[in-house]
Amino acid sequence: VKGCGRVEQVADDHMPALKGLWLSDLNILKQLPTRLPSLELHVKHLPNWESTFTSMPCLGRAFFNNCPKMQTEVLIYAISERVGHEGQATQPQRLSVLKCKCARLGWKLLEQLPNLIELHLDPESAVLLSSQVSTFLLSLKYLYLGDNNVDEEVKWGRVPQWV
Repeated sequence: VKGCGRVEQVADDHMPALKGLWLSDLNILKQLPTRLPSLELHVKHLPNWESTFTSMPCLGRAFFNNCPKMQTEVLIYAISERVGHEGQATQPQRLSVLKCKCARLGWKLLEQLPNLIELHLDPESAVLLSSQVSTFLLSLKYLYLGDNNVDEEVKWGRVPQWV
């Protein structure tokens, strides 16, 4: 769904077999489905969405870009306390949070996602990303830390020794 100016919410009661959900440029959208069976979720430029999730049973990839009201804590707890199709716990393997001013991914939240193999963050999304991240994200293979303000001094500090 892209650029539909009248979409206020996406219903979730008729999509049990959904494999992927792509939402972009929906200015008045305030609510996504609360129960997403999706394997892949892409959310881009949703200025009024505040992230209300209760269940994501098999989310494998999640990409969030330019969602200024997104609350990361709600998202992390929804995806860290889920059970997959076979009753096995599943965790996302890829997570990207970029240009989301209210999203704060500190290490205490990220340690809830030990199966991450790929993580994309920018300064607006990462808070106090400790060098100890290697002790709780043991599966992490790709870490992308970006800063869009190339004219300013990079705010990440020193690169951790484990990188």
